[in-house]
Formats: sequence, C-alpha cells, structure tokens
Amino acid sequence: MERLRSLRPLAIPAAAGLLLAAVALSHRGFVPGTIRKSVTTPQPRETAAPPRPPAPPPRPVTVRPAPPPKPMEGDEARIYTVYQDFRTAVALDHDAHRKALYEVLANNRDAALRLAEADLSAAPDEFSREIALKTISALKR
Repeated sequence: MERLRSLRPLAIPAAAGLLLAAVALSHRGFVPGTIRKSVTTPQPRETAAPPRPPAPPPRPVTVRPAPPPKPMEGDEARIYTVYQDFRTAVALDHDAHRKALYEVLANNRDAALRLAEADLSAAPDEFSREIALKTISALKR
C-alpha cells in the first residue's frame, strides 16, 4: 500500500504519455511539428501589363560657383564664402540655412549683391541664371 502511494505522482505523466502515443499511432503519416497545407484550386494567371515606356533621362544639374572678380583678402574672402553658402541654400530651398546666412550678409549686402550680379552675368545656362535671379531677389528682401 505504501508503495502504491509513492507511485501515485508518476501516474498522471505516464497516462498522458500513453495517450499521446495512442494519438500519434492512430494518425498515420503524421510527423510532429508539421502543419498540413490546405489544398487550394489554382488561380488563373494574370496577364502581364504592357511594359511602360522608359522615363526620360534626368536633366543634368550643374551649379558652378561664380569665379571671384579678383583675388580677395580678409573681409572680402569671408563675404564671398558666405555668399556661396547663401546661394547654395537659396538653390536648395533650405530656409533655415538661408535665414542664418542672410543675417551674416545683411551688413555687407551691397558686396553680396555685386557678387550675385556677377554670378548672373557669368551664368552659362538657364538653370544657373534662375538660381542667380533667386539669389538676387532673396538678397533684396
């Protein structure tokens, strides 16, 4: 009797193991861990759409800095460098950068306008001309 009481805790796991073995043997072809796929009817293939015409190649963008009118020293070089950065910010429509650089150029706006007008006269194409005009209008505000 004492022996049966000590084997009682092992009876539940043993019964569960026998039950699993019986279920596994009753399902032939069952492999634990696999999932059966449902059989679906094949769908008709969609016809391929005609190919789209190739997109036109992008227009090359060349933004060249305006050559300095003469060798610069000190304050002129600083104004020219800030003007180049300002022109780039205007061309890229980067308002925060443009506003910060405008504050620096505000004291020397006449010199910056001269650089912008030289940039306009030296513009090799229409795109560069547009950028120079945008820069001049931004400086005149």
